[in-house]
Amino acid sequence: MNTTPDDRKEDCCPTKEPREAERDSRSWLGAAGGAIVAGVLASACCWLPFVVIGVGASAAGAGAFFDRWRPVFLVIATVLLLAAFWLIRRQAACDPASSCSTATLRRRRIAHLGLVAAVVIVALSAAYPLYGPALLRRNVVERQSTAGGTALSFRVDGMTCATCAVAVEKELLKLDAIESVRIDHSTGLASVSVTPSNAESEVRAGIAAAVARLGYSSDVTQPQRNASP
Repeated sequence: MNTTPDDRKEDCCPTKEPREAERDSRSWLGAAGGAIVAGVLASACCWLPFVVIGVGASAAGAGAFFDRWRPVFLVIATVLLLAAFWLIRRQAACDPASSCSTATLRRRRIAHLGLVAAVVIVALSAAYPLYGPALLRRNVVERQSTAGGTALSFRVDGMTCATCAVAVEKELLKLDAIESVRIDHSTGLASVSVTPSNAESEVRAGIAAAVARLGYSSDVTQPQRNASP
């Protein structure tokens, strides 16, 4: 049976004006993009200190600020992802047998793939505090231990996550007197191994200066925390 143009028009899903279709597309894209931004900001407490240190600023303030707002950013990212999903689902669906279904299904498939990509990016960003320190610590190179070295223990205050501890470890290993460093961000306790040919007072002063450059504080200058291996 032959179909008339009117029949074909009725066979199609409801068409939208170009401006309306563009608005719908921008709506879910905006929601997905906002979710990605919120997800990245949720982990800024861990990656931003490295950026701030790179420009010579204090890392402690930036890390503490975003660590305090991390739950809010995670909630915002989740809500925006759900909004993007709803905006995609609310688009008019076509009968699979209709003459217009191919183009419409293609657009919805692209939208769904974009949403999946947004979910993956948000998930990886939000989980960065869990795997980021392990990746960063792979680049930490310690010196070979020397017999007769001294072990110093002290406390570092102001760290918000394990990435902060890695940043301090890297900074301390730049000192010639430091052979190895271990810092627990949850307790703030740090332990370093010092070569025996260096005066302890000078080493402590160097450690205190290095920690301070990152915007953190320490009690390394207090000699009562000294311990021999």
